[in-house]
Amino acid sequence: MTANTYINMLTMDILNRIDSGKIQQAGRTGKHNIKQRLPYKDAYIPGFDITGQFQCITYNKGNFHKNTLEIDIVKGYIPWDIVDKINNGAWYSKKDNVYMLDGLYFKKESIPPISQRNLQEVKAEDNVISFGEHNYFKYVSKDGKEHYMHTGKTGFGIVFTEDLRGTLYNHQAARYIRFWNATMTVTGPDLPGRDFEYDEVEGYLKEAGIKPGFFTVNMKESSRTLYYSQNRKTRMVIRKEDYDEQYANLTVKNHLLRDYKPGSIFKINGKEYALSENHTLDIPYGEDIYNMEHPVIPL
Repeated sequence: MTANTYINMLTMDILNRIDSGKIQQAGRTGKHNIKQRLPYKDAYIPGFDITGQFQCITYNKGNFHKNTLEIDIVKGYIPWDIVDKINNGAWYSKKDNVYMLDGLYFKKESIPPISQRNLQEVKAEDNVISFGEHNYFKYVSKDGKEHYMHTGKTGFGIVFTEDLRGTLYNHQAARYIRFWNATMTVTGPDLPGRDFEYDEVEGYLKEAGIKPGFFTVNMKESSRTLYYSQNRKTRMVIRKEDYDEQYANLTVKNHLLRDYKPGSIFKINGKEYALSENHTLDIPYGEDIYNMEHPVIPL
């Protein structure tokens, strides 16, 4: 089969499938344009000019190329459901400065600012703070500025459409996000650790309405229980499993306190506890065992 025969066959096939009402004469140029919204599902949409020369739009791993076919670019803002899909990890195409999702073509100027939504701050209830899944919220820093957050498919962080709009990222939002992500991934008693100051950690907890003691962080499908200690010397946020191990060392196992004489007084949050004959302490579960004053061991 020759190239001309192949082109003629394709031309006849397209003429049979394209509504002639959508073919418009383009002045004196002799060109024909097909004005129609391109369906997202099409991977290849052919077009032709008066000479029979084929041109097309192709979608190839996130890119599309525009030649003779025209597209309708959204004027104004795109619908919120499209914004939600982007922030929840939906796949979209981009060519130059034009995005495409679900058959809509739009530029970054058509992405509405998330500040137009009435977003609430996330606060703890009964020492449980829940960031949810596919959820928008705001963080208000000490200077009164609002920072917009989102828990989506890729985790807890900035609102992705704000990034597409070109909104400048800021240090305060980065620190806030980093802290709460750390509470979900911490593998040992290392908060505040080297990344955060005590005042910074205490500030985040108090701002969230979390009181000293056990607290829970819910994020997407994960949940983490930690302990908020008022000890400002070594540890402040401790994993529940680390607390339980230390609690057993003080109340059941006797090797930690064996160098102290029975009757020695230990202070925990100002309360006094006497060491038993078995070298253990009778401490209520949940007491701040990290905020402890030890007696002096006699020489």
